Amino acid sequence: MGDIAKSRKIILIEDHHNLRTVMKNLLEGEGFDVVALECAEDFDDDSTTSDAHAFIVDLTLPGEDGLNFVARLKRSNPTSFVVVATARTRVDDRVLGYAAGANVYLQKPVEPSELISILRSQFKIHENKSSDGILDVKRQILETKIAKISLSYTETLILSKLISAQGQFLESWQLIALFSDNDHAFSLPALQMRLSRLRQKLEDAGLGKRTIKSERGFGYRLITEITLD
Repeated sequence: MGDIAKSRKIILIEDHHNLRTVMKNLLEGEGFDVVALECAEDFDDDSTTSDAHAFIVDLTLPGEDGLNFVARLKRSNPTSFVVVATARTRVDDRVLGYAAGANVYLQKPVEPSELISILRSQFKIHENKSSDGILDVKRQILETKIAKISLSYTETLILSKLISAQGQFLESWQLIALFSDNDHAFSLPALQMRLSRLRQKLEDAGLGKRTIKSERGFGYRLITEITLD
Protein backbone atom coordinates (compact mmCIF):
# COMPACT_ATOMS: atom_id res chain seq x y z
CA MET A 1 0.00 0.00 0.00
CA GLY A 2 3.02 2.27 -0.03
CA ASP A 3 1.85 5.11 2.21
CA ILE A 4 0.79 2.81 5.01
CA ALA A 5 3.39 0.07 4.69
CA LYS A 6 4.30 -1.40 8.04
CA SER A 7 7.49 -0.22 9.70
CA ARG A 8 10.34 -2.70 9.85
CA LYS A 9 10.31 -2.61 13.63
CA ILE A 10 11.45 -5.64 15.62
CA ILE A 11 11.10 -6.20 19.35
CA LEU A 12 14.08 -8.14 20.70
CA ILE A 13 13.62 -9.61 24.19
CA GLU A 14 16.90 -11.08 25.47
CA ASP A 15 18.16 -10.89 29.06
CA HIS A 16 21.85 -11.49 28.25
CA HIS A 17 23.27 -7.96 27.86
CA ASN A 18 26.14 -8.72 25.46
CA LEU A 19 24.05 -10.96 23.22
CA ARG A 20 21.23 -8.41 23.20
CA THR A 21 23.67 -5.70 22.11
CA VAL A 22 25.23 -7.86 19.39
CA MET A 23 21.84 -8.87 17.96
CA LYS A 24 20.54 -5.31 18.06
CA ASN A 25 23.58 -4.03 16.19
CA LEU A 26 23.32 -6.85 13.65
CA LEU A 27 19.65 -6.17 12.92
CA GLU A 28 20.06 -2.41 12.76
CA GLY A 29 22.95 -2.91 10.35
CA GLU A 30 20.50 -4.72 8.07
CA GLY A 31 18.06 -1.82 8.10
CA PHE A 32 15.63 -2.93 10.81
CA ASP A 33 14.33 -0.68 13.58
CA VAL A 34 15.05 -2.56 16.81
CA VAL A 35 13.70 -2.09 20.32
CA ALA A 36 15.89 -4.23 22.59
CA LEU A 37 14.42 -5.23 25.95
CA GLU A 38 15.71 -7.24 28.90
CA CYS A 39 12.44 -8.86 29.97
CA ALA A 40 8.83 -9.36 28.93
CA GLU A 41 7.59 -6.85 31.49
CA ASP A 42 9.57 -4.10 29.76
CA PHE A 43 7.43 -4.64 26.65
CA ASP A 44 4.29 -3.62 28.53
CA ASP A 45 5.97 -0.46 29.86
CA ASP A 46 7.61 0.72 26.62
CA SER A 47 5.45 3.04 24.51
CA THR A 48 7.68 2.55 21.43
CA THR A 49 6.64 -1.08 20.92
CA SER A 50 3.06 -0.55 19.73
CA ASP A 51 3.66 -0.65 15.96
CA ALA A 52 5.99 -3.67 15.85
CA HIS A 53 5.12 -6.67 13.73
CA ALA A 54 8.08 -9.00 14.41
CA PHE A 55 9.45 -10.31 17.70
CA ILE A 56 12.58 -12.23 18.67
CA VAL A 57 12.10 -13.80 22.08
CA ASP A 58 14.34 -15.82 24.36
CA LEU A 59 12.47 -18.38 26.43
CA THR A 60 14.52 -18.12 29.63
CA LEU A 61 13.77 -14.64 30.91
CA PRO A 62 13.62 -13.04 34.33
CA GLY A 63 10.05 -12.59 35.56
CA GLU A 64 7.52 -13.76 32.97
CA ASP A 65 9.09 -16.49 30.87
CA GLY A 66 9.21 -16.42 27.10
CA LEU A 67 6.54 -19.07 26.56
CA ASN A 68 3.98 -17.17 28.61
CA PHE A 69 4.86 -13.94 26.85
CA VAL A 70 4.54 -15.46 23.37
CA ALA A 71 1.15 -16.97 24.24
CA ARG A 72 -0.05 -13.65 25.67
CA LEU A 73 1.24 -11.73 22.67
CA LYS A 74 -0.50 -14.04 20.22
CA ARG A 75 -3.80 -13.72 22.05
CA SER A 76 -3.70 -9.93 21.82
CA ASN A 77 -2.04 -9.70 18.40
CA PRO A 78 -2.59 -12.89 16.38
CA THR A 79 -0.90 -11.48 13.27
CA SER A 80 2.42 -10.80 15.01
CA PHE A 81 5.43 -12.79 13.75
CA VAL A 82 7.44 -14.45 16.53
CA VAL A 83 10.90 -15.94 16.28
CA VAL A 84 11.90 -17.90 19.37
CA ALA A 85 15.68 -17.95 19.85
CA THR A 86 16.69 -20.22 22.69
CA ALA A 87 19.18 -22.74 24.01
CA ARG A 88 16.33 -25.14 24.77
CA THR A 89 16.74 -27.76 22.07
CA ARG A 90 14.64 -30.76 23.11
CA VAL A 91 11.74 -31.78 20.91
CA ASP A 92 9.36 -31.22 23.82
CA ASP A 93 10.58 -27.64 24.14
CA ARG A 94 10.11 -27.00 20.44
CA VAL A 95 6.59 -28.41 20.59
CA LEU A 96 5.76 -26.11 23.51
CA GLY A 97 7.23 -23.15 21.66
CA TYR A 98 5.10 -23.72 18.58
CA ALA A 99 2.05 -24.43 20.72
CA ALA A 100 2.53 -21.07 22.44
CA GLY A 101 2.46 -19.35 19.06
CA ALA A 102 6.04 -19.20 17.77
CA ASN A 103 6.25 -18.94 13.98
CA VAL A 104 9.91 -19.96 13.90
CA TYR A 105 11.96 -21.76 16.55
CA LEU A 106 15.74 -21.25 16.32
CA GLN A 107 18.49 -22.80 18.40
CA LYS A 108 21.17 -20.60 19.92
CA PRO A 109 23.68 -19.62 18.78
CA VAL A 110 21.49 -18.35 15.97
CA GLU A 111 23.04 -18.20 12.52
CA PRO A 112 22.82 -14.48 11.59
CA SER A 113 22.26 -15.07 7.87
CA GLU A 114 19.34 -17.43 8.58
CA LEU A 115 17.71 -14.98 10.99
CA ILE A 116 18.06 -12.07 8.56
CA SER A 117 16.66 -14.16 5.71
CA ILE A 118 13.64 -15.16 7.82
CA LEU A 119 12.90 -11.58 8.84
CA ARG A 120 13.33 -10.13 5.35
CA SER A 121 11.00 -12.74 3.91
CA GLN A 122 8.35 -12.11 6.56
CA PHE A 123 8.44 -8.32 6.23
CA LYS A 124 8.18 -8.63 2.45
CA ILE A 125 5.04 -10.75 2.84
CA HIS A 126 3.60 -8.42 5.46
CA GLU A 127 4.28 -5.21 3.54
CA ASN A 128 2.81 -6.59 0.31
CA LYS A 129 -0.50 -7.65 1.83
CA SER A 130 -3.35 -6.31 -0.19
CA SER A 131 -5.86 -4.32 1.85
CA ASP A 132 -7.74 -1.07 1.71
CA GLY A 133 -6.69 0.04 5.18
CA ILE A 134 -5.18 -0.87 8.51
CA LEU A 135 -7.05 -0.66 11.81
CA ASP A 136 -4.75 0.01 14.75
CA VAL A 137 -6.90 -1.35 17.56
CA LYS A 138 -4.78 -0.06 20.43
CA ARG A 139 -4.58 3.51 19.12
CA GLN A 140 -8.13 3.39 17.67
CA ILE A 141 -6.95 4.70 14.32
CA LEU A 142 -7.98 3.62 10.81
CA GLU A 143 -5.28 4.36 8.25
CA THR A 144 -5.82 4.25 4.50
CA LYS A 145 -3.92 5.49 1.46
CA ILE A 146 -5.41 8.95 1.82
CA ALA A 147 -6.21 9.51 5.50
CA LYS A 148 -5.81 8.64 9.16
CA ILE A 149 -9.15 8.58 10.97
CA SER A 150 -9.59 8.46 14.75
CA LEU A 151 -12.33 6.12 15.94
CA SER A 152 -14.16 5.88 19.23
CA TYR A 153 -13.81 2.78 21.41
CA THR A 154 -17.25 1.60 20.28
CA GLU A 155 -16.47 2.16 16.60
CA THR A 156 -13.13 0.36 16.92
CA LEU A 157 -14.77 -2.62 18.60
CA ILE A 158 -17.54 -2.90 16.01
CA LEU A 159 -15.14 -2.59 13.09
CA SER A 160 -12.59 -5.06 14.53
CA LYS A 161 -15.30 -7.66 15.16
CA LEU A 162 -16.65 -7.31 11.63
CA ILE A 163 -13.13 -7.67 10.21
CA SER A 164 -12.57 -10.87 12.22
CA ALA A 165 -15.98 -12.44 11.62
CA GLN A 166 -16.53 -15.22 9.10
CA GLY A 167 -17.44 -13.57 5.82
CA GLN A 168 -17.08 -10.24 7.65
CA PHE A 169 -20.73 -10.61 8.68
CA LEU A 170 -22.40 -10.40 12.10
CA GLU A 171 -26.05 -10.48 13.06
CA SER A 172 -27.42 -7.43 14.85
CA TRP A 173 -27.78 -9.26 18.16
CA GLN A 174 -24.10 -10.27 18.02
CA LEU A 175 -23.05 -6.65 17.70
CA ILE A 176 -25.43 -5.51 20.43
CA ALA A 177 -24.10 -8.27 22.69
CA LEU A 178 -20.63 -6.73 22.51
CA PHE A 179 -21.87 -3.93 24.78
CA SER A 180 -24.61 -5.58 26.81
CA ASP A 181 -22.46 -6.10 29.91
CA ASN A 182 -21.33 -2.47 30.06
CA ASP A 183 -24.32 -0.61 28.63
CA HIS A 184 -27.76 -1.99 29.44
CA ALA A 185 -29.34 0.74 27.31
CA PHE A 186 -27.54 -0.43 24.17
CA SER A 187 -30.20 -1.38 21.64
CA LEU A 188 -30.78 -1.76 17.91
CA PRO A 189 -31.42 1.99 17.43
CA ALA A 190 -28.22 2.74 19.38
CA LEU A 191 -26.30 0.28 17.19
CA GLN A 192 -27.73 1.81 14.00
CA MET A 193 -26.71 5.29 15.14
CA ARG A 194 -23.14 4.16 15.82
CA LEU A 195 -22.97 2.31 12.52
CA SER A 196 -24.10 5.46 10.71
CA ARG A 197 -21.26 7.42 12.31
CA LEU A 198 -18.78 4.65 11.53
CA ARG A 199 -19.91 4.53 7.88
CA GLN A 200 -19.29 8.26 7.61
CA LYS A 201 -15.76 7.87 8.98
CA LEU A 202 -15.07 5.02 6.55
CA GLU A 203 -16.27 7.27 3.74
CA ASP A 204 -14.03 10.09 5.01
CA ALA A 205 -11.14 7.60 4.87
CA GLY A 206 -11.83 7.04 1.17
CA LEU A 207 -13.42 3.59 1.45
CA GLY A 208 -16.79 4.46 -0.09
CA LYS A 209 -20.29 5.24 1.15
CA ARG A 210 -21.64 1.75 1.83
CA THR A 211 -18.71 -0.16 3.28
CA ILE A 212 -20.95 -1.61 6.01
CA LYS A 213 -24.00 -3.10 4.33
CA SER A 214 -27.24 -4.07 6.02
CA GLU A 215 -28.29 -7.55 4.88
CA ARG A 216 -31.90 -8.73 4.91
CA GLY A 217 -32.66 -6.58 7.91
CA PHE A 218 -30.97 -8.81 10.47
CA GLY A 219 -27.23 -8.21 10.20
CA TYR A 220 -24.32 -6.25 8.80
CA ARG A 221 -21.47 -7.08 6.45
CA LEU A 222 -18.19 -5.25 5.94
CA ILE A 223 -17.48 -5.08 2.20
CA THR A 224 -13.96 -3.67 2.20
CA GLU A 225 -10.66 -5.33 3.11
CA ILE A 226 -9.13 -3.89 6.29
CA THR A 227 -6.14 -5.41 8.06
CA LEU A 228 -6.09 -5.63 11.85
CA ASP A 229 -2.98 -4.36 13.57
